[in-house]
Amino acid sequence: MFLKGKIKSFSTSRGFGFIEVEGDIDDVFFHIKDLPQHNIEPKLGEALQFEPYRVCRRVNILRDYPDDKIKIYP
Repeated sequence: MFLKGKIKSFSTSRGFGFIEVEGDIDDVFFHIKDLPQHNIEPKLGEALQFEPYRVCRRVNILRDYPDDKIKIYP
């Protein structure tokens, strides 16, 4: 199940940040390599859809785009 959120913080030098989840008080940790096209730095407030994986402590993230089309990259 995918959740929606926005990037709350991101450290370029360390390569990780946190996602503020809609309707939840807990933030979700992510690493730059969790993002599709991880060569593009995430921006604060960027809207995302993601699926948290509790077992391996990683997230599967989709970037939301203004035209409401979700682009998925392998």
